[in-house]
Amino acid sequence: MPTTGNPETLAARRTRPRESVGAAFLSDRELVALGWIGEQSAVRTDVIRRLLGGGAPMSERAARHRVDRWQRAGLVERRRFLAGEPAVVWLTRPGLRLVGCAYRPAAPTVGLLAHLHAICLVRLGVEAAGGHRWVSERALHRARVAPDAHLPDGRFHSTGGVETAVEVELTRKAADRLRRIIDELTVDHDAVLYVVRGTGVRAAVERAVDALDEQDRVTVVDLADFAPTLVAP
Repeated sequence: MPTTGNPETLAARRTRPRESVGAAFLSDRELVALGWIGEQSAVRTDVIRRLLGGGAPMSERAARHRVDRWQRAGLVERRRFLAGEPAVVWLTRPGLRLVGCAYRPAAPTVGLLAHLHAICLVRLGVEAAGGHRWVSERALHRARVAPDAHLPDGRFHSTGGVETAVEVELTRKAADRLRRIIDELTVDHDAVLYVVRGTGVRAAVERAVDALDEQDRVTVVDLADFAPTLVAP
């Protein structure tokens, strides 16, 4: 039977499922995961499996179903940027509004994907180890006191309450630039967790730390040490 009625009423019916999914049919864990995604800008679906699974990763099928539902509700966008890698998810304006993130929605650039994913791995590992009160680079950027100040990739409090800056380095930087970064981070924070990828990057960072005599406050860790927090997609 064809549907009849006031056009405004019909429009309201069409939009109601989108509003309902956002307000009533999301679990607490889904809302936490959406907030996490909003804070980190963009998150791969293999990371979302861990966020939704709690103690153990959610199955790929179940996680895909959840993301499908978010997308149908207009809360997220999803795109596979690189062949052979998981899709990437970011929040739309309604999604950001739902979880209270006052940021502009934006698709990530391909050049930033590896860096964004590395930060997500570090945050997962930090939180799994008991680190808390994570502050994302997005939030730090909004609160910065000077436009040229170096911002860490995140900040958290250790189990002992020490405020720790997180810096993720995937490519080797010039020695003087590394020294400036570490100098700024150690001035502004009690401790620094410096996460590196590759032996060359690690050696360069460790030389900069030694030059500044900051071995007691800067911990250099390989990104590979955070990989066990995930399962293969």
